[in-house]
Amino acid sequence: MVEKLRQKNPGLEVYSVCDSEFRKYGEVLDCLDVTSVCKEALKISVPANRGSAYEPSIVTLEKDDIFERLKNEYYGGMDIQIGLCWGFNTMLNALEYHKCTEINIAATDMLVFLGKLDEIEEGYFSSDRIKAFFVPKGTAIELYNDTLHYCPCQTSADGFYSIVVLLKGTNCPLEFEPHDKKIIGKNKWVIWHEEAAPDGAEVGISGINTELLY
Repeated sequence: MVEKLRQKNPGLEVYSVCDSEFRKYGEVLDCLDVTSVCKEALKISVPANRGSAYEPSIVTLEKDDIFERLKNEYYGGMDIQIGLCWGFNTMLNALEYHKCTEINIAATDMLVFLGKLDEIEEGYFSSDRIKAFFVPKGTAIELYNDTLHYCPCQTSADGFYSIVVLLKGTNCPLEFEPHDKKIIGKNKWVIWHEEAAPDGAEVGISGINTELLY
């Protein structure tokens, strides 16, 4: 699949999360059995509008046996949530970061666009710095807290399903008015490409709005 994506996207650096290039951004958690939680995630219907959707906390996923292990071994006993990002997407559009690591579990094959926080210069991240990483179905990855990421991309017409593990409350609605326009949710800083930015949002990605062809 990686070679196919490279051929389809000659101007994009495409790797697998199993390649050494990924170590800068995170690590593969190959000691986790994600079979059950992936099966549960795939029971959720695709978004009706054929776009992408995100729910920070889904009870059926949090009932899985993997919840306590993730909470204790990867978040040191802190309260966590298990949610889902799923649907259809092929564009970069935006980049976000949190003040904690994020664990993604690929219930289907998918690809993630990644950058690093220190690559933002004078308020802008240049999209030519983007690296693309293929995540095979059934793979769990941990993204470091200074890794820029956003909605995964599909690698087939069937869309993608990405289970998302974060500290409890992350990405939920704010209860205050932030001075920093990049803060759009609890523990959620986002910069946008101008082609995708909502009114009043912080534009912070320069260059082309990268698209994945599959």
